[in-house]
This record gives sequence, structure tokens and C-alpha cells, in this order.
Amino acid sequence: MTFVLIYFFIIYLKFYNMKVLLSFFLSCLLTIFVHGQTTPINPSRAVIGSASSSLPSDPEAQNIPLVIWNNATTGFYSPTFQMGSPNGRFTVAVANEIGAYGAIAKGDIVFRTTNGTRMIHNLNTSNEFNTRKVMFGTQQNNFRTLVVSNGDKVGMGTETFPSNDPNFRLYVKGGIKAQEVKVELCNGWCDYVFNPNYNLVPLSEVKSFIETNKHLPNIPSAATLEKEEGFELGKMTTLQQEKIEELYLYVIQLDEKIKKLEKENEELKSILKK
Repeated sequence: MTFVLIYFFIIYLKFYNMKVLLSFFLSCLLTIFVHGQTTPINPSRAVIGSASSSLPSDPEAQNIPLVIWNNATTGFYSPTFQMGSPNGRFTVAVANEIGAYGAIAKGDIVFRTTNGTRMIHNLNTSNEFNTRKVMFGTQQNNFRTLVVSNGDKVGMGTETFPSNDPNFRLYVKGGIKAQEVKVELCNGWCDYVFNPNYNLVPLSEVKSFIETNKHLPNIPSAATLEKEEGFELGKMTTLQQEKIEELYLYVIQLDEKIKKLEKENEELKSILKK
């Protein structure tokens, strides 16, 4: 306060014009107001919104240069920070009660947007793809629970995105457990097998192909899959369904042959009885 008074006195000596003097007087009042809202803890740290006695005393908190603190513990929620414009606002708050801001439990930290429908984090794409990332997680997993890169790729448990996979977006290290998975068709389904003009390879040729190549026709070999580091689920499911439908056609052919043989056998029996 003494500093403010000395500052005001110097300005008075230098500027005797009343209009200018009034302007600096208002500036001084603003300085006093801000000083009352901001509590300096040490020369390199400032606290806005609460007295220093209510702040956390742990070492980590003491090293934060700027603290915005709301000491309220009652009410549905305690907004701590807000920024925005007439078109939208962004709020950081703490839930004081279950259900505040849709929070699950008391003490939850809530990020909320008003008016705007999206909260966007823009990763600069002028840099080489996959060099800038937003990472969520813990120190134990090196913050790789969820990784979003500026190469339009998302990782779970990994931040490694192979450069030879331009058509893939999601990379997961570990298993995926889901109640249901739906794979969209890219090149149609394999009901073409039941087309009367479908070229069903004779079983003798299939046998010869297997003996030579050690895999089914139109199915990639183990060496190919190892080279490509796996297979596309949708494509492989279609190929496997193709083989299933071909098997049914082979079974139908065998069934017709068996019935024909049975009929001929009955006819021969009938002749021999005569």
C-alpha cells in the first residue's frame, strides 16, 4: 500500500492535469483491487481466488507459480476457472455433490463447454506426421493409455505408428474385449459361390494344390501373413466364408452321388433276387 501511495504522489508531481491525474488514480485503485484478489506466497508464486491459509501445503503445490483456487466446499459445484466469449465458454470445476455437471462422485474434476458442441485440441500438422501427440495415462504406462497423434492416428497402450499403414487409424497394444464387433463390407459378400456360373474347382485339383502349396486356394499362406504382419479381419472372414460355402457345394455333390449309388444298388439287388 505504501508503494502505491508513493507511486501516486510521483504521478501527481509529474502530471498536474486533472484528467490525466484521474486516469492514474483509477489505475491505482485497480492495482489495489488486484492486489487484494491475488495473494503472493513467495516472489515467484501467486494465488488467485483464496487466502494462502486454505491452500494445499504439499511440496508439489508449493512449486506451482500460479494457483487459481476456490475454497468453496458447499453447493452443487465449485467453478474454479472459466474463459470464453459470447459465443461459448470453457469451465473447469470441482463437483461438491454426486451428479454435479454429470460427475460420478464428489470431488470429480469436470471440464465443461457452454454453447460450443466440441472441445478441440489442434495438433499442428505442418510438422512431420506422428511427431506431435496428446497423451493420457499414468507414469507407470508412460502416459500411453490413450495417444492421439497429428498423423490422424490413435494409440492405446502404444505411441508407435508404422509408416507403412496409411489406411489404419487405431493401434492397440494388448487385447480388445467387446460385447459386439461390426465389420463393414468393403467388396461385398461371397454369395457369388452359389451362382450357377461359379467355377467350383474339382476336389482332385484342390488336393493337388494343397499338396504343392500347403494352403487352400485363394487363402494367403503363412509366409504371406507373416510378411504382412497379420491379416484384415473383414477380408479374411469373407475368404473363410467362401470356403465354407464351397464345402457345402462339395457336400451336396457327394450327397447326390451317394443317392445315385444307393439307387443303383437297390436296382442291382432287385435284379439279383429275380
